[in-house]
Amino acid sequence: MHRSFLFFVSATLFALPVAAQTYPAALAAALDAPSDGPVYAYEMVYETADIKAEGVVDATRPEGERIIVTAPAKSDWPEGFADGLEDLDRDADGDIWCNALGVHVPSTVSLVEETPDRAIYSFTPNPEADADDTDKKVFRNLEATIEVDKANPAILAFSMRAPKSFKPAMVARINTFDMTVSCARAPDGRTYVSDLRVDISGSALGQAFSESTRRTILRLLPAANPVRGE
Repeated sequence: MHRSFLFFVSATLFALPVAAQTYPAALAAALDAPSDGPVYAYEMVYETADIKAEGVVDATRPEGERIIVTAPAKSDWPEGFADGLEDLDRDADGDIWCNALGVHVPSTVSLVEETPDRAIYSFTPNPEADADDTDKKVFRNLEATIEVDKANPAILAFSMRAPKSFKPAMVARINTFDMTVSCARAPDGRTYVSDLRVDISGSALGQAFSESTRRTILRLLPAANPVRGE
């Protein structure tokens, strides 16, 4: 479950944007905020029940060299962590920018709260364009919110949760699902995923599981090859 779970989180965060839709003005401005800018590496903390790891991620480096774990020592890595790093390294060139989350926002949203500076909307999230039937069923059972900055348009926060238990497949049940994303400003003004928390529990093939994952970007750093990906 560990490797597939990591892949699900990465795919959820780093999906490609879809064609433009009609949104409320504040939301449209946030989703249309400039996405171009410098390429960064970043210091990250990754936490589960089994490990708290720290390291540097630089997607401009060659595959297999993109993640440098600074703690703990390799001898203290739990089983499966090295395989999970391979998945993360392979997907490290995904987008850390919060505007990539717009792929999950449909044109039909409800205003939850609004101030002169911010607005929060709720909706049933869209799956990725290439989602399979199981992923589509997962997203149909989730509720989502997005918070945007009206004064300086950008996404500030995003969440998805399952209000009740559901079966995404014949052999699996999701009892709880809660994902929250907090965004921070980069030096160039864009917002990036500074904190990601995912809690999920359920059963698959008759085996119960419960996982909690947190990823925190401590700070952005100059990339080894800053022109790559521009």
